[in-house]
Amino acid sequence: MNKSKLQFSPPILKSSYISINEDFIQNNTPESIAEIDMPIIHNVECSEFEEHSAFVKFMVTVGEENEKYPFIARVEMISQFTWDEDFDNKAKELLPMNAPALLLSYSRPIISMLTSMTPFPPYYVPFINFVQKDDK
Repeated sequence: MNKSKLQFSPPILKSSYISINEDFIQNNTPESIAEIDMPIIHNVECSEFEEHSAFVKFMVTVGEENEKYPFIARVEMISQFTWDEDFDNKAKELLPMNAPALLLSYSRPIISMLTSMTPFPPYYVPFINFVQKDDK
């Protein structure tokens, strides 16, 4: 097995949050969530590169705090990424895509677990394209 030159420390759950929108409950049924296109916002912050490593903080938010959506759920994860000395330039290229993709994979089951404890079905965060930048 060839290990990648880009490695990571075990991700840490920095914070998690869920809040049910009571106005949504009063005006909708739990099944109506299937008809809603839930907004997903993510944010990535990367520390300065020091000695072939950097810390990456990833936050994903599903829903909003208003009556249009059943809930808002947010997870924030942090991990340290390290790489070989001869991999500095490639790490700068790969980290903006690979780090959030990895941290989303750790965030996804937490969002699912949090939402499963609401009156609504569990929410499964879809794949996110971290290669293509948003035009926002």
